[in-house]
Amino acid sequence: MQHLVDTEIFSMNHEKRTLLALIIAFIFCAVWVQMMQEKHRKWAEEQQKLQQAEKPKPGAEGKPETPTPQAQPQTPEVKKPEPLPLPPPIAGPFAAEKEETVIISTQKCHTVWTNRGAALISLKLKEFYHSYVDRTEKDWQQKSENWLELIPQFTQMYRTFALMQEEMVVQDSQVVKLPLNDLLWKVSQSSKDQEKQLVFELGPIGGIVYRKIFTFQEGNAYFDAKLVIENQGTTQCARQINLVAGIGIELESLDPSEAYRSFYTYAMYPNSKGQPLFEDFDYNEFSKAQVKLEQNVTWVSLVNRYFSYILHLRQAEGLMKIANLEGKLFAPEPRWIKEVVGLRKAWRETVQEADLQKLQLPMLILNSEPVELKPQTSAALEFTYYLGTKDQLSNLDKTYHVVDDYGFFGFISRLLLWIMGFFYNIFHNYGIAIICLTLVVKACLFPLTKKQQVSMAKYQKQMKVFQPQLRKLQEKYKDDKQKMNQEVMKLYKEHGINPLPLGGCLPIFLQLPIFIGLYQALYYSIDLRQASFLWITDLSQPDHLINFGTYVMWLGDYLNILPIIMTVVWMIQQKMTPKPEDPQMQQQQKVFMYMTVFFGFMFYHIAAGLVLYWMVMNLFGIVEQMIIKKHIPTDATPATAR
Repeated sequence: MQHLVDTEIFSMNHEKRTLLALIIAFIFCAVWVQMMQEKHRKWAEEQQKLQQAEKPKPGAEGKPETPTPQAQPQTPEVKKPEPLPLPPPIAGPFAAEKEETVIISTQKCHTVWTNRGAALISLKLKEFYHSYVDRTEKDWQQKSENWLELIPQFTQMYRTFALMQEEMVVQDSQVVKLPLNDLLWKVSQSSKDQEKQLVFELGPIGGIVYRKIFTFQEGNAYFDAKLVIENQGTTQCARQINLVAGIGIELESLDPSEAYRSFYTYAMYPNSKGQPLFEDFDYNEFSKAQVKLEQNVTWVSLVNRYFSYILHLRQAEGLMKIANLEGKLFAPEPRWIKEVVGLRKAWRETVQEADLQKLQLPMLILNSEPVELKPQTSAALEFTYYLGTKDQLSNLDKTYHVVDDYGFFGFISRLLLWIMGFFYNIFHNYGIAIICLTLVVKACLFPLTKKQQVSMAKYQKQMKVFQPQLRKLQEKYKDDKQKMNQEVMKLYKEHGINPLPLGGCLPIFLQLPIFIGLYQALYYSIDLRQASFLWITDLSQPDHLINFGTYVMWLGDYLNILPIIMTVVWMIQQKMTPKPEDPQMQQQQKVFMYMTVFFGFMFYHIAAGLVLYWMVMNLFGIVEQMIIKKHIPTDATPATAR
């Protein structure tokens, strides 16, 4: 205790001590949250042993989202730019005669394939829709141009399910490298009952034949695949597969920082005991070329804010094994950028084309272990490709839960989402559900808020009596700091005042996990995507009350009125806060008012669901202050005279 007395902290005035206590409290909380999140991110092994592996049963894919039709501006027809010219096909007995495009469509998804590289070039989910849809049009839900394109054709250089290896052949006494990604494969289709099959074949090249077989079930938003390498030659040879597992994923936002924030790759691989281990990579690791996993991967996924795809490899005996996973970045082509800009302009929106030209998107490549192929033998790699919302996919397999991650406070996020879902089932509107959820959160925090405000009011009244005595001591012992600190400590003890009032910060500590969990819940919940409320057509985006028809500095293309209302309500709440008599604390109150305006600017381009929550929280805060004010004694608490 003597060491504490010798410090100069107790010679500070009350306002500085309070500010120091708050700074220490928030730094401690921020560091603690960061440590917990890092620990959560780096966890590698679950304690529960993996039971007998079974093929995931996609029986509970979740109910399809049924958007509420909203009146939208009439969309003029946008003529897509002509695709960039492709390199000419390479002639030979192993190549198809011409380039072909194949469409495979089921009840859940719509896929477009090319025989150049035998790859997927576009995949759309029929249950979901992109933002630029005229919902007043007849049968708009059945039109393919309105379906959400989960895997767009960002570039023609790379394609999903393409093989990146090369074959060597001798032509005109010269060794020629033939990239399998650029050759024209022979294609065939078949259909039986509720099953559709797409087969690509290439070869023989030097005695090697490649086959890709994709099988679709009519009612499923996933498909099975089998890649076969067959040695039809007379000599033994070694081959491996370098498979492109995915080329980018749909962008919910064209703001690069927003898009990069939501990109994540998750991979699962078993340890020596068969237990599942996990690795995750964010966009920052892609940008630093640090996405490399030397493991026999069981499944790999790429997620954005709401959706994901998962490539789950079969681990049966005799199938090829994966040696490693690597991730790279690629740039979208000018063709894709022009299409995006054209669509936005059709809806009287501007796009920062320079930002789109700087976009770098992630791609995943799975490299198999080399396998020795004896004459007339084959090797295969089999997998299932799952598609959908992160919530849907997390229910298909017990190891998929990591793709639907809400962070360290995920258990709080899920509880709050359950409460919001409960109110949605009653009112059938997510805007009303958010208001009800806010009321529940505010009611649960009311005892803490009341205790904090009553405690601080009592503390201020004590300080009115305490500070004059403190100043006298500081003046009396100004030449003897040690003696002054001892007397100051005695004065604190006599008045029953804590020199570092961390107790008043305890409610803040307890509220922070709730606020973080709630933010994560409202930001990543698929339920808010394209959910309407009053004039708001999409609670996951800014409210977009008025379209300016042109870009206005800082405001963008739209007037968002909800953040303005929120700021006004917040300022009213600040004005209702009792004004302290101390000049320094009055100055602090002014700073808080300025911070309110600053946060109003920050919230301008935030999702309407989050702004709605904060606005309603402030409205309830005004009522809360009126109630708490009745419990604060008007007379000053008597203090011990010195």
